[in-house]
Parts: sequence; C-alpha cells; structure tokens
Amino acid sequence: MENYKIIHFESAPHRIKKINDTLFHPNAKYWNKLFSICDTYVKSNFYFKDDNLDTEVYKSEMNKPIILRNCGLNYMKGLRLEKLEFVETDFIFPSGTMVSKKAEAYYNMVSKKYVMLSYKKEKNTENITIIKHSRLDAYLKGNNVKKYELKINNDNYKVVIED
Repeated sequence: MENYKIIHFESAPHRIKKINDTLFHPNAKYWNKLFSICDTYVKSNFYFKDDNLDTEVYKSEMNKPIILRNCGLNYMKGLRLEKLEFVETDFIFPSGTMVSKKAEAYYNMVSKKYVMLSYKKEKNTENITIIKHSRLDAYLKGNNVKKYELKINNDNYKVVIED
C-alpha cells in the first residue's frame, strides 16, 4: 500500500476572447472579466519584462468563486471520474503571448490533488488508477476506498507528479 504518488492534472492553454454579443451569452460579464485579467497579465509581462511580476495577484483575481462558477471552470471538462463526477479544478492561472502588438490571452487549469496507484502509458493515452487525496489516510489504514480508472489524452491534459 505504500507504492503511491501524489499527482494533479494540468490542462493545455485555453484561448479566451472578449465577448461582444451578450444577448445569447448570459455570463459574458464574467468571461470578459476573465479575459481582461489574462489580457492585462500578457501585456504587462511583455512590456515590463524586467520587473518581477507577481502572478499571485492575477491568480487571486481569476480564482474568485463567482468567476469560476459562472464561467463553468469548476470542473475540468473531458476528465470524468464517473458518469456524473468530473475532476475538480483547484485553480486557474493566466498565460499568453504577444503577436504583433496584440495580446493572445490564455488560461490554464490545474486540478485538485489525487493519489496515483497505478500508471500505464499506451501510444497517445495514459491509463491511471487514482483515489481522492482526502481518502489517502483511509486507504493506508486498509479501509475500502473508491478507485477511479482514467484514460487521459496527452493533447488536452497532462499528469504532473509532485515530489
């Protein structure tokens, strides 16, 4: 039972754009807020490279519960533990590049911690058996803990093993 590793999942960067038409997009206010935070981060990172940017300020603004909930970023889409249970998002952070004086804003998602019990890699997918991190003590004591089998496509998400 001692052979386990603490992991989390990290998504590929998701492009975000400003939404002009709010009639058919009721949460446009929150998406535009998220866009403005990411856009400001990219521009300040480009124009003020020498200054040491404090990304925690941007992270704290992006990870407010009202923004995460209304933008639908509470769960990592495409990673299912079960039929109706998704992998939960722990936090999101900004990234992006400047393309000819225009900022291309992105956000990345990082999941909550899980415990990896087994790992098997095939061509472009990873097969992982995990349990929730909060249930690790029960697993070590020998109690029955629900195990989840995940198949992860390397293009969308990557597994990050913590030391």
